[in-house]
Amino acid sequence: MLWRGDAAVSAPLELTTGHRLFVAALAFSPDGRTLATGSDDRSVALWDVRTGARLARMPAGHTDTVRALAWSRDGRLASGGEDATVRLWDTRAPGPAIGMPLRYQDGSPVTALSASPDGRELTALYGTATVTWPFSPAAWSRLACTFAAGVRDRPQDVAGYAGGAGPADRCP
Repeated sequence: MLWRGDAAVSAPLELTTGHRLFVAALAFSPDGRTLATGSDDRSVALWDVRTGARLARMPAGHTDTVRALAWSRDGRLASGGEDATVRLWDTRAPGPAIGMPLRYQDGSPVTALSASPDGRELTALYGTATVTWPFSPAAWSRLACTFAAGVRDRPQDVAGYAGGAGPADRCP
């Protein structure tokens, strides 16, 4: 349920048709108009705060519970989960996650995410490790290309890391 204003005088807005299991994470967009929810059902949903309508459900991405969400200033959303990955979503055109998921080396679940005030960095808590990733689209692609360096012999693998573009388009 989402309360607007004073809970003593306003009725709650029910958000009831977005997830099949418990909601484990939520975050308001920077403009306050959209609420993102992450769930035990492995999905991320976007809601209109004024009407309660579901705006989008992000396609399959996480393979376990979504435990953390953080927005960038320009409308991208990061999600982190029990599957030990951080994924980046373009909420303006919901579709597959941008690039490949980012995974920390020890395989611990992601339990918290926070964007820096300037929007250039995303900090993730993986168990007891705190890891800071770049959060701008260009930096995310460069990082993806770095991770893809070990699989450059297969262009389709590099394309997956670079968000669908071929290596000549995105990776040096």
